[in-house]
Amino acid sequence: MQQLEKKLIAAVLILLVLVGIYFSGVINNRKAGNTNPAKMKLDDYIPYLIKETTGGIIDFGSDTLLSYKVNSDMLLLKLHANESYSEKKTQRKINQSSIKILKKFFIDREDIKKVVLNWYLELPDSRGERKLRKVLALVMTKEEAVTVNWNSLTAYDLSNTVAGYWIHPILKAD
Repeated sequence: MQQLEKKLIAAVLILLVLVGIYFSGVINNRKAGNTNPAKMKLDDYIPYLIKETTGGIIDFGSDTLLSYKVNSDMLLLKLHANESYSEKKTQRKINQSSIKILKKFFIDREDIKKVVLNWYLELPDSRGERKLRKVLALVMTKEEAVTVNWNSLTAYDLSNTVAGYWIHPILKAD
């Protein structure tokens, strides 16, 4: 019995040490307070931004960030959206994620003046094969971002706040 108690205590101590190591950044190579988004290269910042704001992975295990492109002072993000139980809920979740991305981006960065978010879902084509299709697109400029009250902006208000907003008819089906 005493032998079992010693093993149990040793296992608990090892677990506590591993948890401490993980949160100190040794295992996951992340130093606390070492990430300064303004000083990161854009190629490092974009995946960081998506992971910090959306978790980086959609419900089916795919990456949220499909691709990105930078043209002078404009950033174009191609993102994989989470599908929900209804079209309106899917649109609202995309809008909520867009708000998180835009807010963090325009707070963190000064080098890009315009952000375009293109959201994609797997939709069936005319033959029933599922392919990625654009379902929502929006554009926001730095000038607009400065005037936004991010704390009161909701998913329902986003379309009236950004410079451009397009939604696929499939998300209007509700």
